[in-house]
Amino acid sequence: MAYVLTKVVAVMSAHSPADVLAASRLSLHSAVNAESAERRRMFCVDAGDLAATVALDPTASAAERDRAALYADEARGMLDALRRCGAGHG
Repeated sequence: MAYVLTKVVAVMSAHSPADVLAASRLSLHSAVNAESAERRRMFCVDAGDLAATVALDPTASAAERDRAALYADEARGMLDALRRCGAGHG
C-alpha cells in the first residue's frame, strides 16, 4: 500500500494531469498489444492507477476527470475479461 501511495504522490507532483492521462492511455495501448496475459494485466493495472491519480487530483479539470473515468473503466473492463478467461491474477 505504501508503494502505491508513494507512486501516486510522485506522479501527481511531477506531471500535469494531461501528462498522467497520456501515460494512462499509453498503458492501455500497451495492454492491447501485450504478448502475454500477465503483461496485459500489468499494463491494465498501471493504466487504472494513473487514471485514479488524475481523478483524485484537485488541479485536474472536469474534462480530465471525465477522461480519467473512461480510462479507468477501460482498464477495469480489460482486467475483467482477463479474469473471465482465467488469465488474470488476483
